[in-house]
Order: sequence, then structure tokens, then C-alpha cells
Amino acid sequence: MEIRIGDLVIGAGPGSRQQALNLAGIYLAERERTKRLLVGAACLFLIIAALLVVFAPEQREILAKICGAVLVVIALGAIGVSKFKLKLPGIEIDTRNGSAAAETTEPKI
Repeated sequence: MEIRIGDLVIGAGPGSRQQALNLAGIYLAERERTKRLLVGAACLFLIIAALLVVFAPEQREILAKICGAVLVVIALGAIGVSKFKLKLPGIEIDTRNGSAAAETTEPKI
């Protein structure tokens, strides 16, 4: 018996079924490992973003908030979030309606 996945021939003969099971097990294990790695990277980005905002010098607060927001968006993308809403003073990003539309508003004084 010959097992094919597209153009890939996994094996032929009596051991081909076991080869296919082993290959499927390796694939699933590596996929889960990749998910765990991405969740770990997302946690790291969120921690760095929080530290940037909390410990930013007084003169660099706006830049720190922008960098923190970018890191949060990257972290959300790493864990697979595709729709979110982000609202900061003067900036609003909403991706829930299908496209990423960024609106800049005048800050209220």
C-alpha cells in the first residue's frame, strides 16, 4: 500500500501506515510547539509594552505610548486576534468592520 499526500509519497509496503501515523504525530506536536512559542512571544511583548508605558521619562511619554500600542498590536497578531479596537488620546483604530481604519481626532483641551 502506498500513501500519498499530494505529490509526497510517505511510504509503500507494510510499514507505511505506521510511518503516516508517526508523521502526523510529529506534525501535530510541532504545530502545538509553535503555538506555545507565539503565546510566549505575545506575553513578552505585552510585558515590554507595559514597562515602556510605566517607566517612560516625562519627555518621552507620547513615544512610549505609541511604541507600547504597536507592541500590543503585534502581540495580538501573534496569538491570532484579527479584530480589535484600540483607542488612545487622539488616535482610534477599529478593525472590527473588515478594514483597518485609523482616525485621528483633535485632543480635547
